Amino acid sequence: MNGRYDRESSEASQTVNRQNSINEGTEAAVAKQDPVSPQLAALARKEKLIRDQVKATQERSSCFESERAEANSYKQWKERIAQDPLGVLNEAGISYEQLSKNIMEDDPSARELKKVQQEIEALKKSQVDSQTKQYEQLSFILSAKWKR
Repeated sequence: MNGRYDRESSEASQTVNRQNSINEGTEAAVAKQDPVSPQLAALARKEKLIRDQVKATQERSSCFESERAEANSYKQWKERIAQDPLGVLNEAGISYEQLSKNIMEDDPSARELKKVQQEIEALKKSQVDSQTKQYEQLSFILSAKWKR
């Protein structure tokens, strides 16, 4: 029994000795840091500044990479549209008919043609209305003569 007790007490005393040496080492380190403290603070500020600069540089680099990828995408799109315009438009959901309609609507001569067509339709309608009115008047006159 004594052997076990001796061993536990010796382990406890070793632990206390280690803690004392750690405390003494820490106190010595603190004593050494006091004169160097302003230098450590300046070093810490510089280190923080460098970390901030690295972070900003990484963000700019990421932004640059994103813009470069977008530019490459635009170049690829431009090349594809030069090679297969209808295929690219179909992929975008624009049919040949829609494209033709948009072109016709934007073309000044097509707009003028549409305007002339509308005028012709209006003239046809007025002519039909006029003929209908004349027919009704003649019908009325003839029916009145036949009644006599």
